[in-house]
Amino acid sequence: MREQRRRTCFARLMRCLSSMQWLVVALVFLLMCSIILLGVAYILPITCHGAPALFAASHVATATLTFLILFNYAATILTSPGTVAECYLPPVKIGEAVPPLAFDNH
Repeated sequence: MREQRRRTCFARLMRCLSSMQWLVVALVFLLMCSIILLGVAYILPITCHGAPALFAASHVATATLTFLILFNYAATILTSPGTVAECYLPPVKIGEAVPPLAFDNH
């Protein structure tokens, strides 16, 4: 009879988090928004005090980066990672032609 390995605390935590998939997504989203909001509400006014052009530029940069971060996070969650069959290229034998677009990473 084979002895079962005990799970580590990390493995138990990962199993627990994987069972709460969308809750974790929402928590990460809220964490990102809270960090951005705190930066805009408290840090930007202190660092850009007395310079309205710098303050406006900082807000534009913050809004742009916020949109890009949230867009990439949503794209990561909503995009399928694909299957092995889609990503696997059979080995090429010596003398055979390389399949078209075999090295295209797009």
